[in-house]
Amino acid sequence: LKEQLSINEQSSDTHNVNPIEFSALVLTTGFWPKQRNRNIIYPLALQTLKVKFDEWYRSSNNLRRLQWISSLGEVVLKMKVQKRDFEITVTTLQAIVLMVFDNESEELSFECVRNRSGLDDVEALKRVLHSLACQKISVLKLIKTDSNSSRVNNKIEESDVFQFDMFFSHKVRKFRIAMASL
Repeated sequence: LKEQLSINEQSSDTHNVNPIEFSALVLTTGFWPKQRNRNIIYPLALQTLKVKFDEWYRSSNNLRRLQWISSLGEVVLKMKVQKRDFEITVTTLQAIVLMVFDNESEELSFECVRNRSGLDDVEALKRVLHSLACQKISVLKLIKTDSNSSRVNNKIEESDVFQFDMFFSHKVRKFRIAMASL
């Protein structure tokens, strides 16, 4: 079973003039290995689209149950840094964490990111933050930790503090930020 619905919504945020493009692929559970369902807090823009898709799916498939598996999703985020536009392809979990830093120039602790994203799985959040702050392409900056400069392989600790890299630059406009599988 494969169904697709595309929704173009004008964001309710008056600062965002670009519509959100949303598409979902619905597959039966037999096509995927068993995945752990994670409790996360979707940003308002994504939650609205998710609810609309749920309503549409229930109205057209009332005998089937829809389950969202955030670790299998993919999101293309558009961001502007220093008057340059970028399109970043990330997983749903990476997108949710990046959206925590939306309009934030402040430093956020690991615990603050955890609370705002709703991602209770500490190890999963560490992997997501590592992929965004410690890779070749890093859109987040690792600001400080309790353990001075004695870092082994840029391991993320619960005492770490992060900030969006306001001076991020990359030679390519469209790119993907890889993440270790969960």
